Amino acid sequence: MGDITRYPKHRQVVGAEVPNRLTAGSDVNDSEWSGSVVAFADLNAQVPAGGTVITDCVDDDRKVRRNRRTGRYFFRRIGWQARLDGIVVVVCERDLMPQPDGRFKPKGGWRVISTHDHRSDGSVKNRTGDVVDDSANPAIPSRQPSTSAGHDASVTKSDRDLEYLPRAVRLGVVKLVPSPSYFHCQAVQYSVDGQPTHHRVSVLRLSTTGAVVVLASRQMNAGTWQVQQVHYGLKAPADPHEGSRMPRLP
Repeated sequence: MGDITRYPKHRQVVGAEVPNRLTAGSDVNDSEWSGSVVAFADLNAQVPAGGTVITDCVDDDRKVRRNRRTGRYFFRRIGWQARLDGIVVVVCERDLMPQPDGRFKPKGGWRVISTHDHRSDGSVKNRTGDVVDDSANPAIPSRQPSTSAGHDASVTKSDRDLEYLPRAVRLGVVKLVPSPSYFHCQAVQYSVDGQPTHHRVSVLRLSTTGAVVVLASRQMNAGTWQVQQVHYGLKAPADPHEGSRMPRLP
C-alpha cells in the first residue's frame, strides 16, 4: 500500500472542551486518523529564496467563504514554510459556484492570492531535545470528560492538535508568543503498508514582532517526543499594513 499520511479526526471541534495547557498531552493512540494531507508543494507557490527549511504545513479548513463586497464564494488554504531565517506564508483560494441544491461546485483551480515573507531580525533561538511523552503520567492531571459548561465554540482544530504535545512544550510555545495574529498546528500520523509508524506535530504562532515554530515527532509507542523549537524576532514589515492583511482562520 505504500506510505500514508492522515489527519486526526476530532469528534467535536465546534463546541469542543476548552484546552487546558496544564493537563498532560493527549494520547495519539486514542484518536481516529483519517483524511488526506495537503502538502506545501501542492500549492505550486513560488516562494522567496531562504535558508534551511525546518517544516512546512497547509492549513486547509474547507470552509465556504464569501467576499461581502463582490459576492464571490471561495475556499482558502494557507501554507506556511518555516526556515532558520524566517517564515513564508502563502494564501491560496479556489472559487466556488453556488448550485440549486444549496451546495457549491469548484470553479477553476487553486491560485496563489498573496505571499508574506516574515524575515528574522537575526535573533533566532534554535533548541532541540527529547521531551517525555506525559500522556500516561499519573502525576500530571489528564483531561476530564467534557461537560456542557466547559465548551467553547472558538476552539479550533489547531487547538486540539496542539494537545498531543507534552505539557512543557505547549506551555513554552504559548509563553513565547502569547497573542499571535496567526496560529496553526497540524498533527499527522504516518503509516507504511497500513501500519502506523510515527506521528508528527508542526506548530506556528506568529505575530508582527516574533514567532515560534515547533516540529515534534514520536515513533509509535515511544516514550519521548523529539522536539525542535525555533523562536524568532522578526523584522518590521516594509508595508505597515502587512500584519492586518494576514488572513486568520477560525
